[in-house]
Amino acid sequence: MMALSIHDWCRRFKSQIMRIDSFLVFLLLISQVFGVNKENFKTCDQSGFCKRQRAMEPGKSPYVVLMDSINVKSSKIEVQLLNKANDVRLLLEVFTLAHNTARIKINELQPLKPRYEIPPGDVLLGEPMQQQLTVTDKSKSGVTLTFENNKIVIHTDPFRIDFLVNETPVVIINAQGLLKFEHLQTKVQGKQDPVPNEGGGDSNADEQQ
Repeated sequence: MMALSIHDWCRRFKSQIMRIDSFLVFLLLISQVFGVNKENFKTCDQSGFCKRQRAMEPGKSPYVVLMDSINVKSSKIEVQLLNKANDVRLLLEVFTLAHNTARIKINELQPLKPRYEIPPGDVLLGEPMQQQLTVTDKSKSGVTLTFENNKIVIHTDPFRIDFLVNETPVVIINAQGLLKFEHLQTKVQGKQDPVPNEGGGDSNADEQQ
């Protein structure tokens, strides 16, 4: 009886110690959370990029596709996008790849400097194998591409891309009209950073170096 009582007491003692340890860890985490100096971090009102993104309103996309600029290749399509709010032109590239894969790239039509792109070998073993595409429909309202059992529909105004597999939508780009491309600009010293209306306008030169 004496040995059993000591065993029970030891088990209860360990349980209490574990509860105390858990409580101390909880207090430590709470103290670290409230100990963070918020002045070391920007608020959204202090970040031009954040303000511009939050100023975007659903359904008011300024981007349209310029169908007269379309260039179709064996496994790639190129077409220009126009931001009606600031007249900046972008280049949209859509690649059809093997294994039911597609890739899109958007860049300035005439960038101030080339944007960095991860070279083959750093992430992928090499360039992805491309897949032959077919243009099945083309009009003022858009263009439809097919490859294997996949379909890509590019809508013109407003710009939107639908990716479908077996006629079922799986991915939609700019579905709510919230796409915003920050184009590179030359920094102007001392210039205030206004928040553009409807996501168009100026981009933050300080953040676009």
